[in-house]
Amino acid sequence: MEIMGSRYVGRSDLSRVEGVKAMLTLFGRKAFEYLVISLWDQNKWVRIAAASALADLRDIRSYEFLVTMLRDTDKDVRFAAAVSLGKLGDVRAIGPLTCSCNDQNYYVRQGAKQSLDILLGN
Repeated sequence: MEIMGSRYVGRSDLSRVEGVKAMLTLFGRKAFEYLVISLWDQNKWVRIAAASALADLRDIRSYEFLVTMLRDTDKDVRFAAAVSLGKLGDVRAIGPLTCSCNDQNYYVRQGAKQSLDILLGN
């Protein structure tokens, strides 16, 4: 078992996370559909990896899916979505990220503020 965050993660979980990360490298833009499906995985680390990989694709279709993840029940996923929206660079995210600046979690608020700074050119 490996420790990831504050939770123990088994080897099968780690291989699934690594698999999501590898999709981008192996298949590039063709990985889009798989990554979108991975956003709804039960494992939060898979969802986080998928959000990050979608941002790396720089495909504007990712916007709607990443914005949806700002409402995830897990704070780490919301943080990853906020950061990923900044990396994606789509100015449509300014409104949703502004709302996330009021998130109950400090790190989500900070991730949203950093992404807003990127999108606003600050």
